Amino acid sequence: MMSSTVISFTADQIIGFKNPEKLFTGDPYTAEKEYKALKIYWHPDRSKDPKATDVFQHLSELYNEALKRLKEGVWQMEGELLLRGKKEIKPYKIVYQKQHTFELGEFYIGENHVTYLIKPEFKDLYDNAIRIIKGFKYANKKMEGEMSKYLPQILYAFDTASNHVLILKKTPDLILLRDLNEHVKGKLDPRHIAWIMSSLYNLSCYLEYAGVTNNATSLDTYFVSPEFHSGLLLGGWWYAAKSDEKLIAVPDNTLKWIPPSVLDQREGDIRIDLELIRAIGRELLVGDATKIYLVRKCGAPEALINWVTDVNLGSALKEYQIWQDVLTTSWGKRKFIKLEVTPKEVYKS
Repeated sequence: MMSSTVISFTADQIIGFKNPEKLFTGDPYTAEKEYKALKIYWHPDRSKDPKATDVFQHLSELYNEALKRLKEGVWQMEGELLLRGKKEIKPYKIVYQKQHTFELGEFYIGENHVTYLIKPEFKDLYDNAIRIIKGFKYANKKMEGEMSKYLPQILYAFDTASNHVLILKKTPDLILLRDLNEHVKGKLDPRHIAWIMSSLYNLSCYLEYAGVTNNATSLDTYFVSPEFHSGLLLGGWWYAAKSDEKLIAVPDNTLKWIPPSVLDQREGDIRIDLELIRAIGRELLVGDATKIYLVRKCGAPEALINWVTDVNLGSALKEYQIWQDVLTTSWGKRKFIKLEVTPKEVYKS
């Protein structure tokens, strides 16, 4: 059914629309009916509005762009995305709270999922992520039950006419680390930075066991739960590799921290992930992982400062074990410090 609001927009509103989703409904049949109705209403020979000619011309531009986007299978509205697979009749409706762009495309954070749209030229990286995610191995059901909570689970994977789509499961308590850090204006208490790093070290021990490296762990790929002091590594798997497997590619942020010996080998190596965890600690402490001199002046416990400014030990298990001593030296006996931030506060509708 055609939207009854299309002819209620003013000339200035229509001229101001940059995206066709603001005006048309997201299916070809209804959009065509709306366009015809608008053309009649705003035809310069019928309308007395002095801007009718400008509106009439802009309508054609918006409609042509609408047809292009509908053909590509991606229709985006405020907080909502319609994705039509190449072989699908009905589109997937994605309700999201925040959109981000990254080097391979875009991703959309919803309450129970994260949707990645990957540009067609990165198909090899898209396929690599699916291969790695489907290939996680576990020693037993107990390990699977525990560690699978911190690893991506594929809900849907399909192609539109213009993108490769990967929809991953998440729980409502999770916040992208970048969004959390921006919400608190870069002022996370070092004790919260510590539990975030602890959750990453816990995951790195599993990855070392499984013989897999993510190679892109960062504030833009890791989701954290303030409620449970845990995390979920959803992003970055495009660059993942099995140990001693050749790297397909790595993002620029990773290139900054790969040890020279690892870079020369160009193979999956747990030392990459371990360096990235320390870089996350530095970035959360002072806003820039490269400015080590600032870390030494940030006021955090000296044991923590020494840890994040030193090089990794080459073993996730060894890192995790010694990290426990760093925590004890920094704050003494363990206690749960609640982080008073909720996803609703970060992702305000």
